[in-house]
Amino acid sequence: MKTIGLIGGITPQSTMMYYQVLNELAAEKYGEHHSAKIVIHSVDFGEIKKNQLAGRWDLLDEIMASAGKSLERAGASCILICANTMHLCIDAIENVVSIPVIHIAEATGKQIQQKNLKK
Repeated sequence: MKTIGLIGGITPQSTMMYYQVLNELAAEKYGEHHSAKIVIHSVDFGEIKKNQLAGRWDLLDEIMASAGKSLERAGASCILICANTMHLCIDAIENVVSIPVIHIAEATGKQIQQKNLKK
């Protein structure tokens, strides 16, 4: 099992949901007593929200890139961002790490195509 890196705290509720779902999937795949190997870098949502409202995406890119580097150093094999809006910073993260950063819209789109869903 590989270690998943989560950039969380954006909001704590979404981070908890990612954590819960990933652990449920690990238990389904490996057996009921198994849990996912997860490293979480939790950012301060107040700082994120303040910079979003001020349109300071340059600072948000820095915060998210720093979180991505931290997760890679901690041994994560990939990174997930626990908030849709903050995927706007995905390029900043990808530019500083050598591990995959999984974009929720791209992953969802692939599943839609594989399952041939129309709505």
